[in-house]
Amino acid sequence: MDKVNFAERKASASSDGRRIRSRELPWHDPRHLTVVCGAILLLVGALSATPAEGGEKKTFGGGPTTERRLGGKDCLDCHKTFADRYMGMKNLHPMVKERKCEDCHIRHGLVPKLLLKKEGNEICYSCHSKEKIGMNMANVHTALTTGKCIGCHDPHGSQAPHLLKAEGNQTCYQCHTKEIFEKRVVHKVLQTVGCVACHNAHSSNQPSLLIKEEVPLCLSCHDPGKAEFKKSHGDYPVQRAKCTGCHNPHSSLQAKLLKTSAHDPVVSAQCEICHNPATSSNPFGTIQPADELCSNCHDAAALKAGGSVEHVPFQQGMCTACHLPHASEFERLTSKGGNLLCAECHAEQTAKVAVNHAPVLSAKGCLSCHSPHAAKNKNLLNLKDGALCFSCHEKVKADLNKRIAPPATIPTGPTSRAS
Repeated sequence: MDKVNFAERKASASSDGRRIRSRELPWHDPRHLTVVCGAILLLVGALSATPAEGGEKKTFGGGPTTERRLGGKDCLDCHKTFADRYMGMKNLHPMVKERKCEDCHIRHGLVPKLLLKKEGNEICYSCHSKEKIGMNMANVHTALTTGKCIGCHDPHGSQAPHLLKAEGNQTCYQCHTKEIFEKRVVHKVLQTVGCVACHNAHSSNQPSLLIKEEVPLCLSCHDPGKAEFKKSHGDYPVQRAKCTGCHNPHSSLQAKLLKTSAHDPVVSAQCEICHNPATSSNPFGTIQPADELCSNCHDAAALKAGGSVEHVPFQQGMCTACHLPHASEFERLTSKGGNLLCAECHAEQTAKVAVNHAPVLSAKGCLSCHSPHAAKNKNLLNLKDGALCFSCHEKVKADLNKRIAPPATIPTGPTSRAS
């Protein structure tokens, strides 16, 4: 294309009486197009990079930066409800306090959608390292393994320390049923210091997220050398055993935090009824084998109640297959509650089915139909066959009786034939 300018071309075209063609316009010249586009980009860059009021450049979230802003808007200019709720709180997440929203969120303009840069806990791990939290330890809090840091923490701000959603034990009670941990007798440390006196919040190499092994943890408060401690335990060296064998570490309906179902000798501190003397070289050894020891107090005939079909563990004197010798949170010192105890041996009965028999799901569970020690009927059934079913299904029995017609009456007198 020649170097004649646009004005000259226009004048020439007018004198010739013809219209200028579109391809002769200046923006069809690549050189002109490059200049125009460059000018536009420079203008946009200059406007976008204009410093905020006060001469300081800020991010879209309001924090100091050298990056460009979008239309000069701060996140809180739109998110006024957020500002009203959080900005006056005692503890703010550093990102919120410094208004660095974009460290966690993707800018979204007018689209009303929560856009995080990473999913779940991964966004937290960007700053809070997994190693520091203890994700590599043997036991990790379920809230962490399921990706729910925000189950305990508010990601923006809180009146409670560590951005917790609630104060003290109330944080734990959001998931852990409060009534279980605050029965009639409550462990004093739970009331004064709280759950964190014994448990780590995130992870531990000890079971139940304990801050140290069970016995050393208990002995950090309970001195086994004190006279009161020795008297309460019949002078037995219980510091060598597990405290939770007899005590509930949180709360109980029993005095001294004994578990709900406690063996009488334990309650009365008469350990010598079953164990060797406290001064013995083996104080926790029993004075007789278990099958003989239990029968000293528990009459086998009474437990059988006339039954001839015996439960195998009962028949073989294996009482501890189902019962704990000292204390339990379940009735009759059982090692597990309800049907879970039976399922330890009868796992096949736990298979999922389309329709469950109502008694199986009731409080009595398996014991609705079966006896635990012995019975007069096969399979340890409480009653025989139909009688057992009809003990609940009385209406079915009544309906069946109605449908069964009485036998026809056979005439006994002489009969005559029609002539």
